[in-house]
Amino acid sequence: MREGFSVKVAMLTDTYDAIGGTEQAIRNSIKVLSDLGHDVRLIHSRRYYKINSFLSHLQRFNPDLIHVHTPGPLGNVGVLYGRAREIPVVGHFHSLPEVRLYFGGGFEKRAVLALGWRLMKVFYNSCDVVVVPGREVRRMLRARGFKDLCVIPYGIDLGIFREAAATKVDMGFDEDDVLLLYVGQFRKDKRVDVLLRAMEMLDERFKLLLVGGNGRGRRGLQRLSQGLDGRAVFHGAVENHMLPGFYSAADLYVNASVSETLGFSMIEAMACGTPVVAASSPGAREIIRDGWNGFLADPESPLSLAEKVRVAAEDGRLSVMGRASRDFVAENYPLERMGEELDSLYASLV
Repeated sequence: MREGFSVKVAMLTDTYDAIGGTEQAIRNSIKVLSDLGHDVRLIHSRRYYKINSFLSHLQRFNPDLIHVHTPGPLGNVGVLYGRAREIPVVGHFHSLPEVRLYFGGGFEKRAVLALGWRLMKVFYNSCDVVVVPGREVRRMLRARGFKDLCVIPYGIDLGIFREAAATKVDMGFDEDDVLLLYVGQFRKDKRVDVLLRAMEMLDERFKLLLVGGNGRGRRGLQRLSQGLDGRAVFHGAVENHMLPGFYSAADLYVNASVSETLGFSMIEAMACGTPVVAASSPGAREIIRDGWNGFLADPESPLSLAEKVRVAAEDGRLSVMGRASRDFVAENYPLERMGEELDSLYASLV
């Protein structure tokens, strides 16, 4: 941090659920920037759902810089406010427009996707700079005409996410089980159904523990899991401080989403020494070196995911990949580095 440098930052987001990668990134950013001495104010639509209320709050706060995290109504008003006041606007790219296809109506998907990309490009190209979480996403966005892209990876608190003493037995499983873990929401874009289909192709040694996902979609997934004879266990959400125990007890972390820009849960699992098997997505390709600290599977094939899980579970491989995963995250994704890079970015703009 530049000595004596401190700014007032208004962080804006249209969504702010209790759990989710975007929300975790925002919380982490606020924490580390506040620790560096910046005055950071979070403004989200759940609290300021009326534009007049939102603008009044912004005017009272009088920020030096706007940092928008979503391309929705609140984010767009934030961009316009920054332009009107002639203060810098930082955009933060968290989600691919593919996510939104899972919540749409009867429109033809390719047309909806094309429109989504077009609207996002207009929004983000209106910002002074756009923060992206990794090189894979930057490469994708550049090819689509996005400008002024800056890579700042997400950071996690390595004091919290580290190997814990929890075991499979503590979680209610047998020591001889191969325990697979998924942590997150059960939205359609997370493709938890693909994990369950992959489980059908694995033998009875393999168990799947699903943590989180108390919202919509859970009942359908529970029905889908009935043919697994209890090998898929739905645990429900847990407090953040409990997650290292779950990560550490698991043999493998599994993820079938293809919309990840840089999955928080995958990084957290790796920090706890648990290798990841994931469908190939921009976020997964950013952090997984196939065969070294995890495996990438064909995103269109539950069979590919099952085969990669089977290979990863071979004798001796898990401990080697677990150490590689832990070392990789410690070197590349500490929370403090994210704070320092955001601080430097802000200093270059104000």
